Amino acid sequence: MIDDVVFTFTDITSRIKAIATQNALTLAESIVKTIREPFIVLDGNLKVISCSKPFYEVFKLTPEQTVGQNFFEFSDRLWDIDDMHAKLDTVLLQDVAFEEVKLVHNFPAIGQLTVLLNIRRIVGRINEPQMILLSMEIVK
Repeated sequence: MIDDVVFTFTDITSRIKAIATQNALTLAESIVKTIREPFIVLDGNLKVISCSKPFYEVFKLTPEQTVGQNFFEFSDRLWDIDDMHAKLDTVLLQDVAFEEVKLVHNFPAIGQLTVLLNIRRIVGRINEPQMILLSMEIVK
């Protein structure tokens, strides 16, 4: 016969959220690795989560120069462009997506490029991190 029983409850909510966050990041990174165009995944604070290999090739960068960095600050402020600030703010604050936004810019390391941008916010479930997907088509 059992005289006493002790139950212990542990809140594992934060652990489950951490696993879900890691799963989302792993999925995003896997998708980025298969894309043939220059492509960036940003977090809700505009820090670079991942970039596609074509992005690194076109803009002559490495993951060490970009991942974890603010989008507007890496590589001597390569993307610190007024129109990009406005577009990303709009995507974050108003959940608006942009398709084929034409950007003509003189990038210091590679010269002038015309780029068509697609920018979209990905919103997860409540309390999951939001991400911004930024794909590019280089116009020749």
